[in-house]
Amino acid sequence: MNRKALTIAAALGALAIVLAAVALWPRPDLVVYTSADSAYSLPLAQAFEKRTGLRVALVPDAESAKTTGLYQRLLAEKSRPRADVFWNSEITRTVLLARKGVLDAYNPPAARDLPAEFCPTSARWHGFACRVRVIIYNQNLVKTREQAPQSVLDLAESRWKGQAALAYPLFGTTAAHAAALRVHLGREQANEFFRKLVANGAQVVNGNGIVADRVASGQAAVGLTDTDDAWTRIDDGKPLGIIYPDQGPGQMGALVIPNTAGRVAGAPHREAAERFLDFLCSTEAEAMLAQPPARHLPTRPDKVKAAADTAALREIRSLKVDWERVADEVEIQAAELEQIFGR
Repeated sequence: MNRKALTIAAALGALAIVLAAVALWPRPDLVVYTSADSAYSLPLAQAFEKRTGLRVALVPDAESAKTTGLYQRLLAEKSRPRADVFWNSEITRTVLLARKGVLDAYNPPAARDLPAEFCPTSARWHGFACRVRVIIYNQNLVKTREQAPQSVLDLAESRWKGQAALAYPLFGTTAAHAAALRVHLGREQANEFFRKLVANGAQVVNGNGIVADRVASGQAAVGLTDTDDAWTRIDDGKPLGIIYPDQGPGQMGALVIPNTAGRVAGAPHREAAERFLDFLCSTEAEAMLAQPPARHLPTRPDKVKAAADTAALREIRSLKVDWERVADEVEIQAAELEQIFGR
């Protein structure tokens, strides 16, 4: 046998060993598609496994296409679902999946004391553990809190020319934020704000984490991101300050976005999915997510304490939105935003 044939035979033998090993791996008891960062999702999955003895397979989404990739995958798999639970780090795509019949109705016992805004009458999803869309600033470049932008709309001011960063607004929480602004301000006024951002040289990057890194490193002076991305950098000693935007008299308030989760219709592991959803909606899970590094804001602040260095949900003036309308906007805004942001 020549050297090439020996090499091929060795490779095939190694492949056979790998396939045999894979065949021996224990199969999961449920599959969870999640856009939540692994730093937060993995400890919760492990806590659930320890409590129940069930094995959880977490299937994540890419940072640059947060939520959107899993959303498309769930739609494609609707007739033959592979996932049991969809755990979304935002809400609009969950609303759309529920509307399109991808998510099934289920009322977890632990969700009974959730505020009404996190429990739709359809019961196809439930909300928990919120993040806030915040303005961050580099404390070496912006010397005082008062000098930082106090409103999201301030990011388009000339003093921040070339110095403001945001994620491309077709994915994840930034897409939800863009849609919420289009609903609240009206499409044309919101689009005009986006045009001003672009004309002002805003740095448009592939994800909220990159926004936080840009501001932390001084490549940008200010940025728009999520609370967890900001706190992670602050924990690493980066010179970041956080502003909960639009809190002044007459201002619109900060956008608060819950995690959401629902059972996939036709889930292969229906009972396990229900047990996992009950855990996600529990005060125990919210308590875990409320602590560093996540610092998510609990939906039940009377029962679960937020981290000491964060604002409680009841302390923040939130942007009041109709999530059904915002979800509609997410579906139709892409073409206009692509044109405005030049991708």
